[in-house]
Amino acid sequence: MAESKEKNWGLKEGMRLELFSEYQVFLFNGILSKIDEDAIWVANAAGGDVPPIIYNTNVHLKGNRKDGGTVILFGTIRGSSSLFWKIDQLSQYSFYNKRSYYRQSVSIETTVYSLRDEPDGESKAYNLSIPAEHCKVLNISGGGLLFSSNRHFRLNTSVQMGDIVLRPAQAPFSLKCSILRVTDNGGRFFHGCQFIDLDGKEQERLIRDVFLLQGEEIRRRKKR
Repeated sequence: MAESKEKNWGLKEGMRLELFSEYQVFLFNGILSKIDEDAIWVANAAGGDVPPIIYNTNVHLKGNRKDGGTVILFGTIRGSSSLFWKIDQLSQYSFYNKRSYYRQSVSIETTVYSLRDEPDGESKAYNLSIPAEHCKVLNISGGGLLFSSNRHFRLNTSVQMGDIVLRPAQAPFSLKCSILRVTDNGGRFFHGCQFIDLDGKEQERLIRDVFLLQGEEIRRRKKR
C-alpha cells in the first residue's frame, strides 16, 4: 500500500469503519484500504469477501478518528468486487441535521427528580429539591428525550433522570436535562427535554446506541 494519506474528516488508510445502509441497517465492519481525491475503497475488516452491493446504492460510514472523535459520512457506491466497495460523493452526515439528532422511540421505566442550580465558583452544583418521581421515557436522541409522568415539571427546570439502559448488557446512561416544553394529556404530563452537561464521549456512545436501535427496529419491521 502506498504511504498513508489523510483526507477530510480525519479519514486515513487502515482506519476501521462500520458500514450501514441508507436506513441505518448494519452491513459489515470494514477497513479503509485506499483513498484518493474522489473516492475511498473499503475492504472487509475480517479479511473475507464484502457483501454484494448494487451500483449507486447510498450508504453510511462510521469511524473513530485518531483524535478520539467520531466521523459519520454519507456516500454512494461507485464500484465493487468481492474484495472491496468503491465509495464516492462523500459528505458529512450527522444526527445534528434533523431535530437536533434523530429521535428513537423507546419505552423505558425509570425515575426523574428536580434539580436546583447553585453557584459554586465557575461550576454548577446540583441539589435534590423534591423526591424522585416514577416516569417513562418515550423517545431519545443524542440531544434530548421525551418522558411522561404524573408530576408536572415546570419549563426550564433542570432534572436528573434515573438509569436509562438502551441495549442489554450495556452500561446505563445517567442524564441531566432541561425541560423545554410540557404537554398536559388528561393529568399525564409529557416533557420534552434537552441534555445538559453531557460529556462528549458519553454523547457519542448515546448516538451509537440510538443508531443501533433504529437498525434493529427496521430489521424487525422487515420480518413482519
